[in-house]
Amino acid sequence: MGRTSANKRAVVAAVAAVSALSALTACGSDEPSGASASTQDSVDDIAALLPESIAEQGYLTIAASAYAPAVIAPSGSGAPTGWDADLLTEVAGVLGLEPRYKMIPFDGVISGLQADRYDVAVGEIGVNDERLQTVSFVLNHSTADVLMVRADGENQGPFEEDTDVCGMTVGVLVGSQEAGFMNEAAKSCESAGEDTLDVKTFQDQATVNLALAQDRIEANLTTDGTAATVMKQTPDEFVAVAAPWVPVLPTGFALPNNDDVDAMTEAIAAALDHLIEEGDYTEIVGKYIEEDHGAIEKAEIYSTVVDGAKTTT
Repeated sequence: MGRTSANKRAVVAAVAAVSALSALTACGSDEPSGASASTQDSVDDIAALLPESIAEQGYLTIAASAYAPAVIAPSGSGAPTGWDADLLTEVAGVLGLEPRYKMIPFDGVISGLQADRYDVAVGEIGVNDERLQTVSFVLNHSTADVLMVRADGENQGPFEEDTDVCGMTVGVLVGSQEAGFMNEAAKSCESAGEDTLDVKTFQDQATVNLALAQDRIEANLTTDGTAATVMKQTPDEFVAVAAPWVPVLPTGFALPNNDDVDAMTEAIAAALDHLIEEGDYTEIVGKYIEEDHGAIEKAEIYSTVVDGAKTTT
């Protein structure tokens, strides 16, 4: 179907705006992106919970995957921002540690933690059974997914069931939970004898956003916070439609299941609780997420190896 000149200009504007957002969210290499200064003073009794190896090291090596507004990549050599990154920067301050960030693609986060290349990771990382086999989490938020579509697209929903996306082309971030949900939806379409759901994966979320702006995909399954950020950058170009068949999921700081995991999860949870109690948590999250959704009242540990920790089942 052809577009009018006005529509073509709108697409150009949308691509330009999302390209600008891409500059803020594109993933870089596995090189240090820099340290970030915390505003927090060290709290001695919380810092004392750290394992000796990390306390003597004096810093946290942090894997960060760009996923605005949770993690916004720096334009130069500085540290990332965003609610997830800012929270961990302040947690590090409470623990008396320097946060040292490395920007990496999302699909390298879990394997990097497994290989002990990083002490902790951020990127609005969802807690699920598969990930809990190899890493542990400290809950810092919960997230709901939406389907973002073009405002002038043919299919505006509703998407009450996963089979409502049959016959569409949907983009997702490679290695994400959203990719898993869409692959399951593709199976549902096949089982129901519906039109094929075409699931396309992209290396970073900015590229998914750009593909939607360019009409290379019809929808993008992403978190509500990410959708809100894109729509703020590109007013009237996109619509977020509920996807109630995707569960609301816990997200958190991810840590390797090594010899230090018990002490590390306890220390980070205690530092995060300190931020919650002092009001800093609400202030940090509120800078990036306008609506008060997904906030937690207490940090929780999710793990299959830490005694007393929660699991998703």
